[in-house]
Order: sequence, then C-alpha cells, then structure tokens
Amino acid sequence: MSRVSLSTQPFPIDILYKEAYPHERLGLATSTYFILYDTGLGVGPFILGFFVPVIGYSNIFLSMVFVIIAACIFYYFLYGRNEKAISSEA
Repeated sequence: MSRVSLSTQPFPIDILYKEAYPHERLGLATSTYFILYDTGLGVGPFILGFFVPVIGYSNIFLSMVFVIIAACIFYYFLYGRNEKAISSEA
C-alpha cells in the first residue's frame, strides 16, 4: 500500500499548493487533506467489506475501475481544462 500512496499523493498535494491562497493557510489545507486522506483509507475498505459476501472481491475491484474513471473525469472538468488554458497562454 505504501507504493500506491507514494505514487498518488503528489498530484493532489500539487493542486493543494497551487490553490491554497493566501499561503498562510497552506498548513491548514495540508492538514485537512491528510485527515481526509487517512479517513478515506480507513473507512473505504470497511464499507466495501460489507459488499464482499454479496458481490465478491473480483466485482469489487471491477467496480473500482468505474470510480477511477469517474475521478479522472471529475479531475479533468475541475482542474484539467484550467491547466490547459493557463499553459497555452504562457
């Protein structure tokens, strides 16, 4: 799990640092991110564990593909278009 965390954490933290204005609130933003990140790592498997007897492990992993695709689409519409416009202006 640590390899996954190390490979996925830089992206949201980079967004966090860009969006945290004024910079005095950067500590608050960072701590809020890590609190919610740790909560998701603890609560997510707990909730998904209830579905294992019903749909099985393979279907849980398959359903997570849709969550990842939805997150990518959400990211694009929330940040990706703005980054593309900013980089084309420079």
